[in-house]
Amino acid sequence: SAPSVASRGLVREALFDGVVEAVWHSLLLALIGGRFCAAAPSMPQLACGAVISLRERSVARHVADDESQDARQEASAPAPRNTAAKLALWLRSSEDMGQVAAVGRIFREALEEAVADQAAVPQGGWRLAFEDFRQRKVRIRL
Repeated sequence: SAPSVASRGLVREALFDGVVEAVWHSLLLALIGGRFCAAAPSMPQLACGAVISLRERSVARHVADDESQDARQEASAPAPRNTAAKLALWLRSSEDMGQVAAVGRIFREALEEAVADQAAVPQGGWRLAFEDFRQRKVRIRL
């Protein structure tokens, strides 16, 4: 059966690896190709780096003593992947919120172009937040 997707931001397991690879390549090409330069003409190298973090956990399963042999075999099968990806674009400054928002729009466009198949887009759409680590707060959500 197809894996269910219940909460916002999830991508079906069968599509996950392809989506991660596509958005990573799209972001790198936008970054090295100077696509973000138009967002901040006064600071052409505002976007200065990128990182992707992958986290994989297995889903815990519990089998009661009184469950059937079929239930025990199903529970002993490999657990489904529960993988999360976080894609980050580093900015030199977050002082000019207009420039940050413009970079965010270009970032979103790059994500949308990378994953044209709506079935592969995370449920609920792309969630973008620009975090200022010095101030320890989210500066803008797009």
